[in-house]
Amino acid sequence: MGWYNGVNPARVSAPDTLTVNAPSPVGAYDMSGNVWEWCHDWYDETYYQGGAMTNPLGPSTGTYRVPRGGSWEDNNRGNRSACRVWFQPAYGYNTIGFRVAMSVSSR
Repeated sequence: MGWYNGVNPARVSAPDTLTVNAPSPVGAYDMSGNVWEWCHDWYDETYYQGGAMTNPLGPSTGTYRVPRGGSWEDNNRGNRSACRVWFQPAYGYNTIGFRVAMSVSSR
C-alpha cells in the first residue's frame, strides 16, 4: 500500500513518496494510497447492479468521473483499488492524480 494518513499521522496534510518493494498478491505494485487515480469511467451509482462483471466500461456519459485507490488523506478502508468515489473532472484536487499506462500489446 502507498502513503495514507495511518502511515504517519503527523504528516496527514503532506503528500510524500513511499517506495513499494513488493507486489500485491495479484502482482500489482502501488495500486492504492498516495493519490486517488482518475479512471476513464463516468460515475453512475447503479451501473454495477446490472453492468458487466468483467472489465466494466461504465456509462458512456455523465457529470462525475471515477477515481480509485484512495489518497494520503484517507484511512486504510479507502486505500484499496476496489474503492471508487466520484468527483467533477473540471476541478483540480490535491488528492487525485493519474497512472500512466499502456497495453502490453502496444509494446
